[in-house]
Amino acid sequence: MIRKLKVLSLVLFTVLGVGCSTQSIMVNVHTPLRMELPPGIRSFVVFSRFVPAEGDYDRIIWGAYESVDSVMLAASDTCYRSFDHLLGSYDRYVTRIPKAEPMLRHNGDSLPDPLPWEGLLKISKRNFSHAIIILESFSIDESEIIVSQEGDKFLAKVELDVSTGWRFYQPKLRRTLDENVYVVRYSIQREGDTKLLAIEALPAKQQRFIMAGVFAGEEYAKFMKPGVIELKRKYYIKGDPVIEDAAEMIANDEWSKAERKWDYNAYNGESDKLKAMCSYNMALKAEKEGYLYKALGFARRAQKLMPAKLHLELINELTMRSLDLEEQIKSGKIIKNW
Repeated sequence: MIRKLKVLSLVLFTVLGVGCSTQSIMVNVHTPLRMELPPGIRSFVVFSRFVPAEGDYDRIIWGAYESVDSVMLAASDTCYRSFDHLLGSYDRYVTRIPKAEPMLRHNGDSLPDPLPWEGLLKISKRNFSHAIIILESFSIDESEIIVSQEGDKFLAKVELDVSTGWRFYQPKLRRTLDENVYVVRYSIQREGDTKLLAIEALPAKQQRFIMAGVFAGEEYAKFMKPGVIELKRKYYIKGDPVIEDAAEMIANDEWSKAERKWDYNAYNGESDKLKAMCSYNMALKAEKEGYLYKALGFARRAQKLMPAKLHLELINELTMRSLDLEEQIKSGKIIKNW
C-alpha cells in the first residue's frame, strides 16, 4: 500500500510539472559595454573629417589644400575604416561608410568645433542611421628605434602613440554620446642576427603608421563590443495562445518574431495576466540584449500587473546589476553621456 502511494505521488508531481506555465532556458546575455549606449542605437554612419593638409586654414576647411601628408592621410583613413569594419562585425550593429559628405574639414590633433545639427540630421536620414561616428582629429607620435640584444639575436623596437579624436552624434535627439581624444600606444618589434638586420626587419614608416591606425580604430570599436555571459532564466511558455505561439518561435530561435508578439501584448493584451506574462518575457529579451534598465522596467510592470515570486527574483537580480553598472559609470570605468 505504501509503495502504491509513492508511485501515485510521483505521477501527480510529473503532471503538475508538465502543466507549469514557465520553462527554464539558457540565454547569452550581453554584459555592459565600455561605452553605454541608449536603447535602440543599432545603425551607424562612420566617416572622417580629418585631412592632414597645409595652407591657409580658411581654405583647408573648404577643401582647398596646398599639400596633403599622404602617410598621415592613409593612416587616418585606415583608422576609421578599421573601426567601421570591427564595429560592423558585431551582431548587434549595422554600419555604413557613405560617399563623401560635404562638411567642414579639420587638420589638427585636437577636437574641432562640432558640426551643425541640421547637416548631421540630413546625413542620418539619408543613410537610415541612428547615429553618426566621426574621426575628427588624428596624430601619431613615433619614438626612436631602440635595439637591444637578447642572446644571439638583436631586437629592434619602435613605439607609436596614436591620438584619435572621436565624436559620436545622435542627431535626432541633438545629443553627443562621446567627444573625446583617446591615446593608445602601439608597439612593433622585429629581430635579426645583427643590429642592422633587426632594424631593416621593421616595416617601413608608412606601413608602421597604417598598422598603428588600424590598431587605434579597433581599440575604439571595442568600447562598444558586447561581452556575453550565459545565464539560466525562466520564461512563460503556457497560459495563453499568444504565449504558446511565441514559445514555439523561441524553440526555433526566432527571437525577433517572439519579441513582436510579447511587445505588442505587453500593452495591448486582452487581460492583465497576458500583459504581465508578455512584460516578463520582454524583460528577458531586453536583458539578453544588454538593456538592463529596459529589462527592469518590464519586470516591474509584470509584477505590478500580476505579483509573482518569479518576477520579484528577476527584479532583485536586475536591480543589483544596475547598481553595479552605476558604480562603474560613476568611477569612469564605463562611459555614459546621456
